[in-house]
Amino acid sequence: MGLVLLVLLVIGTRGCLNARQDWAMSEYARDVDAVSVESFQQSRSLFELLRGGGEKQAVEVQSTVNGFRAQADLLLDRARGLEAPDSLGSANRFLVYALEFRRDGLARLAAELPTALGEEGRDAATARITRNMRNFLASDVLYAQRVAPEVRAGLRQRDLSGEASLSAREFLPAIDWLQESKVSERLDALREGPGEVGAGARGLALGVVTAGGETLTESSPVEVTAGQDLAFSVQVQNDGAVPEEDVKATVSIAGGPASLAVERTLESIPAGGSETVTLPLADNPPTGRPVTVGVRVDSAEGEGRTDDNESSYPATFVPG
Repeated sequence: MGLVLLVLLVIGTRGCLNARQDWAMSEYARDVDAVSVESFQQSRSLFELLRGGGEKQAVEVQSTVNGFRAQADLLLDRARGLEAPDSLGSANRFLVYALEFRRDGLARLAAELPTALGEEGRDAATARITRNMRNFLASDVLYAQRVAPEVRAGLRQRDLSGEASLSAREFLPAIDWLQESKVSERLDALREGPGEVGAGARGLALGVVTAGGETLTESSPVEVTAGQDLAFSVQVQNDGAVPEEDVKATVSIAGGPASLAVERTLESIPAGGSETVTLPLADNPPTGRPVTVGVRVDSAEGEGRTDDNESSYPATFVPG
């Protein structure tokens, strides 16, 4: 009888330990995702500002970016204070490194903007801002290649994949922010201020794209579960000064035995706003092989810039 009680006690203790470890793993994954979401929201606000969005004049921009830097410092402190399970200590270190890159990138951006938006030395300052964008790219690589995969692997090991989601979110919204000519164009528009924008200025751009709940990225492949209800969500931003109607979005998948494509139309998007369209995939995508997901938003009539209307994302679909 005593032996039976001892065995039951050992089993019960082990069960409690396992439950505690499962909770710690799930809680950590949720904390990482929350930090990632806040950082991504900060990125959206920053790059909307740098595109000339909103009503801020050039003189207000530096103080706004300094505010973003202070917020990034707080996020960095949160990441340093996370209680990572022993198996995810490396993932947390890389999360801290990624947020340090973002914080430092924001600090340098704030320091260079007054010169870049002024009359003297603007070209050199613009070049330094462009080089500084590599900080944001480096942070995205660390998150996508070190943080997210290790956390997902930890969840899978404990059979917890369904209890905590972790999406890959990029701080740098498009690779053309690494091109000095593009950065110069955007700073020119920002320098002119909202009062200089014509009443009929029009422009559409791709925002966040997800597949089966996973955020797609241009820089690294994402694994997507191909369930029965697989659908894409495409965010479309209206950076223009007038509402847009009947905006068509198209998603295509290349790399399988046959190309797949689906399209949907958004009825309207308000000026300066954004809307998200859902595109269910009628046919099953190829699984177990790398594919390319192409996403395109038709340009508005008279739109001057269309390079941000489409993008390609590497992905691998796995059976659901």
